[in-house]
Amino acid sequence: MAREVDMRKFRISLGLVLLALAGIVVWIAWEPSANALIAWLALWPAAAVLVWKAFAAFAGRITPSRTAPQSPLPTRPGMPQTPTNPPWSPGSPDALSSPIVSPDQKPLDTGTPPPAVRTDYLDVMQEAGKAAKSALIVMARVMVVLVLCIFVPGILIVFFVGMSSLFQGKIPEAASAFLVVGWLGWYCWGPLRDFWNAGGDAETRTDKHETAPSGRTVAVSTPRTDGRETASSSRTAAVDAPRMSLPEEFLLLSHGRHGNVHDHDRSVVGCAAAELGELALRRRLRLAPHWMINFWGITCFFTTAEIHVLDLTPTGIGWADDLLTELGRLSAPEGHPASDPTRTASPSRPILLQRWLRLRGDRAFLLHREAMIERGLLFYSPGFRPEHEERHYPDAALRTMLIDWLRAVNSAEVPADEQSLLLRDLVDGAGLNKELGLNRSIRQLRDQIRRTGTVAAVPKDMENTSDLLTLSFPRRMPVGTNADAGNDDGDDGGE
Repeated sequence: MAREVDMRKFRISLGLVLLALAGIVVWIAWEPSANALIAWLALWPAAAVLVWKAFAAFAGRITPSRTAPQSPLPTRPGMPQTPTNPPWSPGSPDALSSPIVSPDQKPLDTGTPPPAVRTDYLDVMQEAGKAAKSALIVMARVMVVLVLCIFVPGILIVFFVGMSSLFQGKIPEAASAFLVVGWLGWYCWGPLRDFWNAGGDAETRTDKHETAPSGRTVAVSTPRTDGRETASSSRTAAVDAPRMSLPEEFLLLSHGRHGNVHDHDRSVVGCAAAELGELALRRRLRLAPHWMINFWGITCFFTTAEIHVLDLTPTGIGWADDLLTELGRLSAPEGHPASDPTRTASPSRPILLQRWLRLRGDRAFLLHREAMIERGLLFYSPGFRPEHEERHYPDAALRTMLIDWLRAVNSAEVPADEQSLLLRDLVDGAGLNKELGLNRSIRQLRDQIRRTGTVAAVPKDMENTSDLLTLSFPRRMPVGTNADAGNDDGDDGGE
């Protein structure tokens, strides 16, 4: 009885609040304004949405949403995170007791009534806010439709006027008309499109669960309490998320769920570039152009990118230390060999990036792929027949977690750090954006070019390194060979 009284009070209160909001909107729209005719026309659909929501509340179709505990934002797989809830164990005090069943295995009613649902003004205001947001979204989209109804005929008229002027030989008039058409088209495709999508952030972009190769169900978009172990209220099985380096993360994303590699040549170049990115994260090197200028907040690079070795101190990682040794040998000035133990400062000779990528060839790709197979991050399949192509299947759960983290960074749900910036730019250079669902809006591209928004906190030298690594991806680049590497071995130093 108490539950019915609370729900009736909630429905009546919410319906009255929504009717009051609809009345305010109607009162504002009652006096049309010549200066804001489009906004006035959009107010009436917003009022209709509020009235419809009010009657839905009276009919009991809107119930108070139970606010779940705030979940942490998606994190990079392997990154430690402070637990919010302890893992569930059968012996814990809050463990669910087994239901009482009859001999025919049907649950029996224990006579305990369900807990009463308490509602207060906070629930009413929360649902009223959701309804108001829906009304604002409808109002904004109606305004976009009205503006398009004006702009589209205008664009067609101006276009035909420009074509007529062009056929008549009136070049200045035709050029002016085409400029107007271009600007109106950009405005419809850019700002108006962003305005239309302004209220679509709450839509779910990823599935809730995905099945791992071992058959375990892994929570992807559900709250995760730790980078290695998930302890959700639904007791979903957790997946072990090991710490991965930047080349391993790039390779995991480059391999599709069918075991194939997205553009082998680009993946080879991207893996070698990711190795340099990992050393840049550890402050062992940086990339810089020979010359660059800053034009209205946009950095323009000229000539070839160069690798500047900053520190030859070992990292404790085998492949990274071998890479540092080779880079140190190539960048050592004359008369000061790389084997000198006192030489840990910045060397004087930079290394051309493109020459290094040709020298590295596919060694980075093969090295890290073999290491990932040994760690269980990739699953090797030689094929059922000799003529079948071998495949390498990525860990589906771990790959989905990584994509989920990149999407959160791409949509500005979490701030971009140095590692996310490097990985996102490498994915962009490899042409994986569309496949991974990382397409960016015009505003995000503008922020990326001007280095504002979520990437503003990244150091400038790391921004330049990430940009230059992205620009190192060619359209089609053959994999380097040892013979090619030998030709460049003598003059890999900078000028």
